[in-house]
Amino acid sequence: MIKIKRLTNEQLILFFYVTISVITSLFFQNKYIAIAIGVIETFILFFCAIFKTTDKTILYLLFFQSTVIENSLFALGTKDVKIYHVASLPLVRVYHILFLIILLLVKSLPCNKWDKIKFSLKEKHIRYIILWICAFCVSVITFFLDDNKVRSVWGLTRYIIVDAYNTLWLVGVFAIVYKNLSIKEKFKKQLEILFVGILKGSTISAVILVLLGNVRILENGESMYLICPLIFYWAPALLLFYIKEKKISYVIYGIIAIILQIKYTVGIPGTWWITTGVISLVFVLKIFLNIPSAKKFGQSFGVVLFIGCIGVLFTVLLFAGETAGSNNYVMYKLSTVKKIFLFTSDASVWLYNLGKSVGTRVEEFINVIIEYINKPMYLFTGKGFGGTIQHYWGVFSWDYENAFTEVQRINGSYSNFHIGAVEMMINFGISGFFFVVRWIFELIGAAKEKKENPWIIIGTLYMLLFFSCYWSMVICIAMMSYGVYLNDSKEI
Repeated sequence: MIKIKRLTNEQLILFFYVTISVITSLFFQNKYIAIAIGVIETFILFFCAIFKTTDKTILYLLFFQSTVIENSLFALGTKDVKIYHVASLPLVRVYHILFLIILLLVKSLPCNKWDKIKFSLKEKHIRYIILWICAFCVSVITFFLDDNKVRSVWGLTRYIIVDAYNTLWLVGVFAIVYKNLSIKEKFKKQLEILFVGILKGSTISAVILVLLGNVRILENGESMYLICPLIFYWAPALLLFYIKEKKISYVIYGIIAIILQIKYTVGIPGTWWITTGVISLVFVLKIFLNIPSAKKFGQSFGVVLFIGCIGVLFTVLLFAGETAGSNNYVMYKLSTVKKIFLFTSDASVWLYNLGKSVGTRVEEFINVIIEYINKPMYLFTGKGFGGTIQHYWGVFSWDYENAFTEVQRINGSYSNFHIGAVEMMINFGISGFFFVVRWIFELIGAAKEKKENPWIIIGTLYMLLFFSCYWSMVICIAMMSYGVYLNDSKEI
């Protein structure tokens, strides 16, 4: 990137991120501008991949991906509009990024010579690559067995390809980041600056876009979607950096992001309440764990008092959510999340009270378990990429557009689930279940430890909630890779 005199690297990231993300958010509907930006960014990526280093290329890739508008349903209220960006261009579609990831993976593999590549199972990123290969082989078997019509119906077969590609994208980013961290010392600092710069930049961009009126208002006049890159969803996680950096600015950025997203959703308000709730709880816990060692007790007490006020605000919102729910989409989602904890003796009544959106996600989890009970041959291997289930049990119909695609609804074979944990379970079977359990324990461990590793918390939440959804959030996988590396190398 072009350097501006006297600006720090983080300030440079902030400047370029705010500039590019605001432009893409305002002009994403103009296909000529969107394509031009995507082509320029693609040229930069391949130039770096061929003539520069792998670490520099992955930094640019993470940066560019975090600036895009990718979901037309959130931004425009319809799935029928094609949005172009660096990972979605005419003719090449997404395949140029697939080629780039494979190229960077090959360059990152441990080797002495190009013609003699040596694999080592001790290296964590290699294990994930092998896991992907195993899941792909299972997908081929599932295809030939024509499980739930995946071979008979092209629309279902296509999900195998899409799912395999999306997961390769995640595994590739994790592996490339992890490997380069182990061989390049300066890459660690560059990643931290990039992560923080993008999260801060997304908050500044959101404020600017709100002031410019770049929002989509629903018919009820109350619910508003903020049209901005989805990475802003994770900006409240800046709270987690306060203990590590001892800078109140992280708290301010985090609180601004929370307040904005209470008013304006980026498109995933139900999950956002869960994510932000976990982040807030971890933050408060970290504050209390670190007060005895704080150099300035008064400062720490002030932060605790401030967070206490925010906690009171959240409590008020929690009880106000149900009454406000009929008018405001974000508050309605808060009320449905609250109902998860209001158990009843009748499971069907409890499920029905959750509402269609949250209830469908719960039903997905239950029906994956039933699918394995009915077909135990898939229990240990999973069904591979594009794995499908049938709707055996539940109180809600899955036959509505925003839940599943037409081909899934017509054939009664469902894939592309709404929760990352469920996706991992259907793709990897028992292994996927253990992945889910392991990352839950990773999250708990990172929360209760006095040492600071916010990266593993963000990455784990992304994996459990989204897995292979939303490419503009792929930087969360890089954060997870960085957090795992810090734990493995005992650098924290």
